[in-house]
Amino acid sequence: MSDLRDKARFKESLETLVKRFGANRGNLREHETRSDIIDGMLIGLGWTLGQRGRDMWEEVAVKGETTLFLDYLGKDPRSETPLLIVEAKAETKPFFDLSDSSVANLDQNTRCDDDATMVARAVDHLKNGGDVASSPVSREWAQWIEKLRDYVSIVHVRSGHRVNRVAITSGRWLVIFCDPVLAFLEPGRAADSRILCFREDALVQQSDEIHGWLARSALVREPPERLRPAQLRAYVAGDHIAEIFRALWVVHGKVGAHFDERPQITVYPALLIQRYDGLLITVMDDRAGGFILPYANHRLAEHISDVTVYADTLPQTVAAELGVAFVPGGIEKFRGFGGAFAQLPALTVRPSISQAGRTLLKPAPSHANEFLLVTGISPHYLDVRPTIANCRFHDWSACHELGQHRGANPVGSRSIAPRSFFSQTKSIIARTVRCMIGVMRDVTLTPSRNFSAAAGAHFRRYVGVVTRIAGFRVAPEGTFAWGDAADPPWHSGTLVTPAR
Repeated sequence: MSDLRDKARFKESLETLVKRFGANRGNLREHETRSDIIDGMLIGLGWTLGQRGRDMWEEVAVKGETTLFLDYLGKDPRSETPLLIVEAKAETKPFFDLSDSSVANLDQNTRCDDDATMVARAVDHLKNGGDVASSPVSREWAQWIEKLRDYVSIVHVRSGHRVNRVAITSGRWLVIFCDPVLAFLEPGRAADSRILCFREDALVQQSDEIHGWLARSALVREPPERLRPAQLRAYVAGDHIAEIFRALWVVHGKVGAHFDERPQITVYPALLIQRYDGLLITVMDDRAGGFILPYANHRLAEHISDVTVYADTLPQTVAAELGVAFVPGGIEKFRGFGGAFAQLPALTVRPSISQAGRTLLKPAPSHANEFLLVTGISPHYLDVRPTIANCRFHDWSACHELGQHRGANPVGSRSIAPRSFFSQTKSIIARTVRCMIGVMRDVTLTPSRNFSAAAGAHFRRYVGVVTRIAGFRVAPEGTFAWGDAADPPWHSGTLVTPAR
């Protein structure tokens, strides 16, 4: 239903634009055509222009042997992957025609070819080494086709991706290359790549087809918040996967009467798939239900074992669904939520990891107190046993001595506010000898909030490992930050309760 509404609105916007430039027919220069007509067409197709939240960029410089300027470049807002190139021409520019020099050399059947076939002939002429002067179309159009070829080639080289569509338009006519890499760069006939041409009234009459090829919704495929394995093939193929990471969907809740409220944490095993274009896809099979984190310490090993058994079956299910074997990667390979690909002209196939820090936890966009936490190769963010015993910094007073405590007093029991799942009194810590997560909020990886160098020396020596999330160190405000890449990771990745 939404698609039908979008197409109806696009048709209506085109009708308005046609009436608008009809009164100024033959009088609009290129910059006027862009602002008065083409901008409106792209907005009607669902693209966002301007400075805030845009996914359609204007006057994009792409450097190769020479610098080329793309009039419009539509990109995936999450991965910066190039999707659509639009070349604008003045409203006064005519649709193409046969070149005068080539008319005499064409047979009668060729003269009767439709518009798309003639465009394909001009592209094939260019691919086969023909020059502009001998092109079957006018010199101006031959130069435009050559420029489109250069656009497709340089974006392909610079980004490592096939641009999905290329369009050239004056507002009065429109040509769409449905597979531009096949049309301009790969062997074979350009006609096999599907080229569509629209003139004058056909723009409105065939607006649904135009929408189907150029609309943002058709090119930017946003997967649901989470997918089941059986839904994956609609969004990713096995050979399009860059990395796969284990993850947990974490739910913070509460149980008990109003006078006895206690926190409850439920975890659901998940996988996070990163495509080569940077898109992140969450895979879960929630039919088995979640796993509630126990209060009792003697039940922790059983809980982690149950999560691990189910977490180990999910990769097998996904591998069978996509027909490809894989091994989950460590979080050192994960770019972090919110990490973006570099802007053109420095597009890369995979995004580089920010040196300032990476966010491994993402709030669910439509559900409060639910989070997706990347755990890399580990099925859980908790370990059954510590690797460093007798960590004295489980004690609030020990942290207080170094000025690294949080709060005026230790939290002696589980609570909703302040949020604390594991109590932190010395007697309990002495009995359990485990580091666990007491506060799981504001996890935004802020490197400026690290412990002092003196405290760091103590933590390197004493802090017990409770997770296998590599590269974290404790921060006093309840955040977590990446350790210096030049130093060994703090305990192979430690996520611990901030001192209170």
